[in-house]
Amino acid sequence: MTPIQNLIFRPAIPPAAQADNTAPASNVIDINDGGGAAYLIFILTLGATDVALAELKVNESDARTDDTTLDAGTEVVDWSATKTLPGATDDDKVFAVVVDLRKSRKRYQQLALTAGNGASGTFVSAVAFFSNVGKSDAAMGCADLLAA
Repeated sequence: MTPIQNLIFRPAIPPAAQADNTAPASNVIDINDGGGAAYLIFILTLGATDVALAELKVNESDARTDDTTLDAGTEVVDWSATKTLPGATDDDKVFAVVVDLRKSRKRYQQLALTAGNGASGTFVSAVAFFSNVGKSDAAMGCADLLAA
């Protein structure tokens, strides 16, 4: 088995039209799909952007309303609480949010992102994957990383 076969991928924020002062659709990730993995890693890719993100965090809940809505979610980690949100000069950069599933976590996790209010907005997409290996931001090739 190759190392990549040890990873389980899920679309977190599918590619879509440029977002301006809005939250793109974000899929709810079921940690039961992770096969007992130690980490859930969200990889966020910014395309062209002319404004900082207004929000970047992960929420969790024991229930979901549908594939894109948590039922009464609570915050796991908020990027802006400890770091500067990706900004207008972060075009074509990769950011990661790592959720440690070895800690007590609720079943459903969701990356919550809101694009800032700029002249045109932000192109963004994200993928989530389950892994048993935790690495540093530099080792993952990311501009920045937030761990929860």
